[in-house]
Amino acid sequence: MIDGGKALAAGVNAVFDHPVIQRCQLHKIRNVEAKLPKTIAPTVAKKMRAAYHDPDALAAEAALEALARSL
Repeated sequence: MIDGGKALAAGVNAVFDHPVIQRCQLHKIRNVEAKLPKTIAPTVAKKMRAAYHDPDALAAEAALEALARSL
């Protein structure tokens, strides 16, 4: 799991054959919140957390994609 830095991802890809890279969910939520107006940031963060806690990966992905489209 990495924090999303492009150089870090490039280094992991250069060293390992088929790495599975996962973004840190906390950093992702913080980065998204930082780019949103303060009026909607808490609501978006709450929806992201709910999707990350969904045991159904396909439903979680669909929820996050719908949220991204709505923004």
